Amino acid sequence: MKILVVYHSGTGNTKQMAEAIAKSCNGVLKSVDEVTNKDFLNAEVIVLGSPTYFRCMSAEMKKPIVLI
Repeated sequence: MKILVVYHSGTGNTKQMAEAIAKSCNGVLKSVDEVTNKDFLNAEVIVLGSPTYFRCMSAEMKKPIVLI
């Protein structure tokens, strides 16, 4: 199974959690800045990790992704 773990981390805590998740399930780890449309299309499972600000995910995670 192809697992993609995408994260944004402001202080490093979310990155540590994403690394642990990716390692435990043999997934591919990418920050939100380096993930591509092709990564999303090739993944069977997508795990997203983000810090929260007033119960909302970070602005970086909300950026629209246009799938081609």
